Amino acid sequence: MSYVCFNQIAVTGPRPKVLRLRADARRRLPSSLRKWTDRASVAFSLERLFQKNSLPAPSSNGIPFDAWHYFTWAEPVAEWHGYAQIVYGLEVKNYEVYELLTPLSRAYADLCFVDSQISLDSGEIMAAYIARGRCSKWILSEERCDEIGRA
Repeated sequence: MSYVCFNQIAVTGPRPKVLRLRADARRRLPSSLRKWTDRASVAFSLERLFQKNSLPAPSSNGIPFDAWHYFTWAEPVAEWHGYAQIVYGLEVKNYEVYELLTPLSRAYADLCFVDSQISLDSGEIMAAYIARGRCSKWILSEERCDEIGRA
């Protein structure tokens, strides 16, 4: 059984570090994939981030391929309480994004990641705070998920 989740990931930290992550995460697609995906680049390439930082896949599922498993978007870098922040949107199938962000957060130790995820199959809503290889996550109660779904 497969499941699809939409994630919104906020990455916050010193401006130069956020800009480095943004540059590292962007991947230009080869022309053959550009035609298929109708996009010139992937805004948040987990595939590229894992390769660039020489990290092993955190699970037996491997790492999502840029062209086949998800689409991404990015908002412009913004100031946030004296720090810089960039927000990414990511839809992925059969992956828990916080499990992918946890090892990445070791490579970007000056940044914190907040992943907000909604399951498009069950409506379950989860949030995770990830920094320096550690993750804390919260799952909203079914009643709260239903309230948000009605809003």
